[in-house]
Amino acid sequence: MARFHSPKEIEEYRECFYLNARTGALISDDQLSHVMRSLGLSPTRRETTKYFQEKATNNRVDFAGFLDIMHQHNAKEDVTGEVIAAFKLWDRHNRGYISARDLKHILSDFGDKLTKREVTSIMNEANIQSNGQVRYAELLRLLQAPPPDYL
Repeated sequence: MARFHSPKEIEEYRECFYLNARTGALISDDQLSHVMRSLGLSPTRRETTKYFQEKATNNRVDFAGFLDIMHQHNAKEDVTGEVIAAFKLWDRHNRGYISARDLKHILSDFGDKLTKREVTSIMNEANIQSNGQVRYAELLRLLQAPPPDYL
């Protein structure tokens, strides 16, 4: 499954996997769910049970099986689409923009509530138009971009 994941993703998956799989394998669907959620995914209980049953050998999922599961789940989960759909709820005129005021409200009051410093940082990156609007697809691309490598 390495062909479906970048070396950086594999390293991130490996680190998280082995932090939780002390015996070298995941031994329950609860453990699988925990690892996947630690990596920012949102599998349902039914999905993790199914994945575990499909990939477990002797009631254990090794790292290769875990990579298969990650590929299978990533193909189904569309985080970008879900975030765009959430922004569209605030886009009153369906033009691809939300107001900077609404963005600040969303970042401060919903989901994982961000600190004032975090909100300010994102607002500074948001490319707010002169009319106070933010193009949310552009903002999402900015937020999903990898941090610059200054090494």
